[in-house]
Amino acid sequence: MDPVFTEDQIKQLNEEVLHSKTLEGEDFMPGLVGMNNLKQTDYVNVVLQIICAVKPLRDYFLVYKDDSELRFDLNGIMTQHLSELVKKVWNPRNFKGHVNPHEVMQAITGASHKMFKIGFQKDPTILTSWLFNSMNSYISTKKKSSIITDLFRGYIEVSAEALVPSEANMIKPSKTKKPFW
Repeated sequence: MDPVFTEDQIKQLNEEVLHSKTLEGEDFMPGLVGMNNLKQTDYVNVVLQIICAVKPLRDYFLVYKDDSELRFDLNGIMTQHLSELVKKVWNPRNFKGHVNPHEVMQAITGASHKMFKIGFQKDPTILTSWLFNSMNSYISTKKKSSIITDLFRGYIEVSAEALVPSEANMIKPSKTKKPFW
């Protein structure tokens, strides 16, 4: 199953709440479906659900089609499977009220050289950072910038000051802006 979305359908996702029925007649809302836990992969499901919920990123993946020769790159395969998963999560004609992230997980395992794999718990923030960097490097090879950079790159303000009064004369408060991601 490879759902295809038009620009009008994507616009409709932003304007109204859709209700659908599975083959068994159960109600579900596209975009709010569960994901199978593949033995300690709940941290992956959290990150995938976030990607499906960030509207500009969701919209990008709903129309994503990789026609380049780079699609055989491990990050390209992972990006393609991620796009397919986002399309399944938002498909109003799903067979069930949940999806299986197995193909995405296998692609993540391969692209990360088994840093993230089924059966081993990890920190979702580490996966998010790795996943965004990997997708960004792949997508930006085809363009000068990527949706990942446009959405998530910014600056963080770091401030420091002395907490001990006796050191207050020696350390002056400081504020700096550092690039984030």
